[in-house]
Amino acid sequence: ARFDHSFLEQHTVGFNDLRALAEPYTPSRVTQITSVREADIERVAQLLVEEGPSGIWQGLGVEHHEN
Repeated sequence: ARFDHSFLEQHTVGFNDLRALAEPYTPSRVTQITSVREADIERVAQLLVEEGPSGIWQGLGVEHHEN
């Protein structure tokens, strides 16, 4: 796996537990669950490794509504 072991040791708690939870979810299994193509899942993983840190934006407040 490609990650910064030193950073994780200094700045996170529970990484190994999270890793253990994620381990069974191979690209093939995720494809079966989500119907997202395995090649797309692998490409996203490759981009995250090559391009560096990223973030997730949950959307604008106006998109969060009850109905």
